[in-house]
Amino acid sequence: MPGTLQKQRGRMAAKQADEARQEGGLRANSKNKDDSQSVDRDLPTASAKRRSFYLPLSFIERTVDLIPNSAYYARWIVRVVEEKTKPNEKRLRECRDSALSLA
Repeated sequence: MPGTLQKQRGRMAAKQADEARQEGGLRANSKNKDDSQSVDRDLPTASAKRRSFYLPLSFIERTVDLIPNSAYYARWIVRVVEEKTKPNEKRLRECRDSALSLA
């Protein structure tokens, strides 16, 4: 048993040394030394941008349990009418002539 414990400690020490070496290499090769700090700085900006469009889009794109079938079909009709003005190959897949003929 004592030999097994020493082997495990040796393996753990080797893993820790390898991890430290890799982390040091990452830090040395980093183009921007403040990578981790830049994420922290950008997070409030990203959250504010998301808040600005999330709620309006959630009412448009999701059926917020307000007459779900009617809202779904209304959006679908508007999309199909808009897509029909485009050439067939530039339309969304579900709005191409081959897909609409099945509906």
